[in-house]
Amino acid sequence: MNTSTQERVIRPARNMMGSLRLPGDKSISHRYAMLGAFAEGTSRFTNFSTGADCASTLGCMEALGAKIKRIDGDALEITGVGGQVTPSADALDCGNSGSTMRMMSGLLAPQEGRFTLMHELAHVAQQQRGEATGLSGLGGDEGARAHLEDQADAAAARGLRENQERNVTHGGT
Repeated sequence: MNTSTQERVIRPARNMMGSLRLPGDKSISHRYAMLGAFAEGTSRFTNFSTGADCASTLGCMEALGAKIKRIDGDALEITGVGGQVTPSADALDCGNSGSTMRMMSGLLAPQEGRFTLMHELAHVAQQQRGEATGLSGLGGDEGARAHLEDQADAAAARGLRENQERNVTHGGT
């Protein structure tokens, strides 16, 4: 075992050269997409997050009438609808993004028309490990996840069959 220590003095640098590019922030990108889509005119955003959650938000904005144009990989232009969205005949697919689901609900609440938001529930078992552990008799995490997905699918199917509006409360992130 080596117990010797070395001491080094590090002095502040006078100059540094190089560059660093951080990935686009997911939280900010969601909000920029929604603001740009609801605004009048065209907005250009650089260093926009390339993640699936933000892609879901962009897809929803496009379905509501905004025009999205990708430029140079992480930049995009959004031509907004001037505050008046066009209700989509299809459900707005929020993918696996709880942020998209929550923010879209708030944006669409004062709008004219009827809107359906669709969200994948496959991540519920991941976010609520306690509930998944309590369901471990159903075949471990996979069985618990499948059970939760089956329950969500059954509830959605009941709502569609009964053609009733539902209040949905979502916990988690």
